[in-house]
Amino acid sequence: MSLRKDHTKLSDRVVLDLQQKIVSGELRVGARLPTEAELCGMFEVSRTVIRDALRTLAAMGLVSVEHGTGISVTEPNDRSAGVAMRILLLRSGLTIGDVLDARSAIEPELCALAARYATDDDIARVARHFAAFRDATASGNTEEAFSEHLGFHTALYEAIRIPAVALLLRPMVEAILLSSFPPRVDDPALWEVGAHERVLEALRARDQQRLERSLRAHFHEMETPAYRWHRQTRLSDSPAVRALMERLNEMFTRPRKGADTWSAPRGTDAAGTLP
Repeated sequence: MSLRKDHTKLSDRVVLDLQQKIVSGELRVGARLPTEAELCGMFEVSRTVIRDALRTLAAMGLVSVEHGTGISVTEPNDRSAGVAMRILLLRSGLTIGDVLDARSAIEPELCALAARYATDDDIARVARHFAAFRDATASGNTEEAFSEHLGFHTALYEAIRIPAVALLLRPMVEAILLSSFPPRVDDPALWEVGAHERVLEALRARDQQRLERSLRAHFHEMETPAYRWHRQTRLSDSPAVRALMERLNEMFTRPRKGADTWSAPRGTDAAGTLP
């Protein structure tokens, strides 16, 4: 496993070697890597180089480095990729309207495939999220409404049941996450509960064309005058998005049970700010 010394950064070459072994399955999930000292000997590099490489691999979500237990290969997950996509969207200068336009170009046609491929369990899951979403908006529970609204759309994605498409669409969850606040969270009408119910009815009927039309109509409703100022707001300038990012950053740095269940900041007012 010794590396030839050339102009490539040594830690990058260590990363590439270990990354290939993990991706190929040579190093399986849960496998223990050699100690730092042993890796130094294998790669003929300093401990500083090894630590730099391990930090990079950990940031990629490929290994876990824990004091007392050593270095191990982690389960595949898209958590780090999701964070990276979220940051990319926030730094892009895009507006909420830009993201909604992208979603309206992608979701209706692709998610309509759920009418063909969804299992009965998939449909039941979408229905449960809808029922909770409807009840939350009716009771004025904006945090629950946001969480269940996100759950409704992500469950619809999962119901497509084409593995490669599902994998490629995972970053879209971040786009949904950052564009799921209506202009006024305290106005039940702006949560478009009826539009979501029509989407669910089309899914239950397994009518692909009807499902596509229902989704297009849903996004069309978000082009009305009530959404004008909301659509013009940059993602990075939205107080609601900033408050959400604080919550998500806390979840990322302090993992706990349920940390992957997103929720809106409680008490968000009409402008999306926290009182």
